[in-house]
Amino acid sequence: MTRYYEIAGLGALVVAMLALYEDLTAANLKANTQSITPQVAISATLIQAGLVPRKDVVIELDGREVAQGFSREHCDGLLLIALLPHTAQSWSHLAPRLDLSSFNVRYLYEGALYQNAPRLQRLGDRLLADLRSDGTADLPHLMAVAEAGNCKLTRRVVEALSTFTLGKNFYG
Repeated sequence: MTRYYEIAGLGALVVAMLALYEDLTAANLKANTQSITPQVAISATLIQAGLVPRKDVVIELDGREVAQGFSREHCDGLLLIALLPHTAQSWSHLAPRLDLSSFNVRYLYEGALYQNAPRLQRLGDRLLADLRSDGTADLPHLMAVAEAGNCKLTRRVVEALSTFTLGKNFYG
């Protein structure tokens, strides 16, 4: 009988080691993919869509970049784009001192463009995510877009970033 317990104990130890190895592998994979920030993924996607990043236009808040500037060759327009945190409702929450009076401001949410941030729709989506108890990982993302000029840069953003706003993974 003790031989049976020894074999069962050894089997349980092997199963525990395999489970630990699987957890460590998953944690390592997650850590490696999270080194790509959403801002980097957004920037790369817009560059593929033909937009040029403006190194002279970066909006920072408390030492971290919150918005990026883009333009297009042979056009004097400027596009500002920011991924709003799940708690922010608009540009004014993200960068309160930013004067956007000369910009055409829009919000991209779930692949659609809005004049004003879709607050009620976002609230409903957050409530559903809370009920599913999987947190905010797959919540749709709200992007604030501000364009100055007549280059139709916003249209390129909508086409390029629609999948990002659906709440899918930024990393591929």
